[in-house]
Amino acid sequence: MTDPSMFPQIPATPDLEPVQDQAGGRRADPGSRTSRLVALLAVVVLYGTLSVMQNMAPYQHSGPGEVGRKPEGGEVAKFMLLAEHALGVRASGNSQIGAMAAQQFDQPGAHPADRLQAVLVLGESESDAAALQRLESIRASVPPDGSQSGPTQSDWSMVKVGKGWKSDEEVVKDAGVMETLYSDGVGALTGPEKSRLKERYGWLGELALTHDQPEESPARQTLFKDSGWAIALIFLVGAVGLVAVVGGLTMGCIAVVMFYSGRLKRRFEPPAPGGSVYLETFAIFLLAFGVLHVSAGLVAARAPGAPWLEPAVLIAQWCMLATIFWPLLRGVTFGGWRDAVGWRAPRGVLREVFAGVAGYFACLPLFFVGILVTIVLNILASRVFGDAARPPSNPIVDLFKQSGPFGLILFLTLATMWAPIVEETIFRGSVFRHMRGRTGAFVAAVCTAFLFAYMHSYGPLMTAPLIALGFGFAMIREWRGSLIGSMTAHCLHNSTLMVIMLIGLKVMG
Repeated sequence: MTDPSMFPQIPATPDLEPVQDQAGGRRADPGSRTSRLVALLAVVVLYGTLSVMQNMAPYQHSGPGEVGRKPEGGEVAKFMLLAEHALGVRASGNSQIGAMAAQQFDQPGAHPADRLQAVLVLGESESDAAALQRLESIRASVPPDGSQSGPTQSDWSMVKVGKGWKSDEEVVKDAGVMETLYSDGVGALTGPEKSRLKERYGWLGELALTHDQPEESPARQTLFKDSGWAIALIFLVGAVGLVAVVGGLTMGCIAVVMFYSGRLKRRFEPPAPGGSVYLETFAIFLLAFGVLHVSAGLVAARAPGAPWLEPAVLIAQWCMLATIFWPLLRGVTFGGWRDAVGWRAPRGVLREVFAGVAGYFACLPLFFVGILVTIVLNILASRVFGDAARPPSNPIVDLFKQSGPFGLILFLTLATMWAPIVEETIFRGSVFRHMRGRTGAFVAAVCTAFLFAYMHSYGPLMTAPLIALGFGFAMIREWRGSLIGSMTAHCLHNSTLMVIMLIGLKVMG
């Protein structure tokens, strides 16, 4: 007689159907047809709503077509002028660095206030005459759409808002202040005019008010105190880029050769079709994410600018870690859940970590292609839609600028710890597993990559690099079976970016 106690028992959870052995020895994940349909409906509704909210967020700002807005994008010009100063080539009369910094403001459809920043850059890096010449060229320009109904040359400061045009008197005042500055000198400016340059143009405005002072003056020494950090950032980015290119090409070629030679063994074991518990996990994660951000929005509307709000939101996001354990509440054993989502390392944790590093480098060529696609898409969008198609800035950069020390620490831990643990467990652990029961590795990797990318608030034109990374992380999961490799790759990527951004914040903040 066979002793029934020799076989593991399925926990008696009302909605979970007993898993059955399928062809090839695969077993379906727990879950009934009803729970699967409910979870799928919840995912479609929640993900559709949240992805739209997330990707429209970068455009909910002081838009390029808004009259009276402050100029944007001066951080890059500041960085280039700091580097120029540190390299000892400023005020050479033929500053290529200054010219390149000025060119960043000449994008199709650029707002007049943005374009005026080039006047300040050229006044610092070249000469007063170059600044005045640039000012005259801006005044002689017309909006790039070329429509017969658009403004004439005398209306150079008008901004296209929706289907019409409006005059931006603030831009006219800015141009008048700059003309006085470079024609008659800093001493000719009134107190309010000096304050205007500082308030609207930030560091560039402050620098313009000292351009007639000697380099050793305290005012200029203070403004250029971060020049050394600019050089450090250049060397760091150069070193990281060199390692990424060499390591990426090397590991990418090795991965391709091993794949086509059949030596790249896949260790992921997909479940049989059926089940719902890991699709439910994704739905629960989306629900918690939505509740958090809607609640944060409501609180922000009642207490705008509250200093405690951002740390509270970041702490609450850490609490979302609990969502990955949903299967345990549904009756799945801890060991079964750990094996299913990949929280295991049968060949050793260090081996999986090293595999994650190697896999990350192998993904980098695809990541670089994603960056190239993003650049092309943004160029095309700017030519078709003008400056209105360009998000104002990276939302991560905005968070860095606005965060205090405690908030910055919380954000860094979210990027380097929370994201590798929670996002990998949700997207490559749960969603990828659920899809692999029904599709092949490539389709599941592509689908989860898109789901992963559009949950980030970068805007629809900026997601190609995230799609590439998401695909690469999924293939690491397919290759290793364990989730530790993709967690390592995710952590390595985010940590590298955080170090670069911290130094960049020091230089351009």
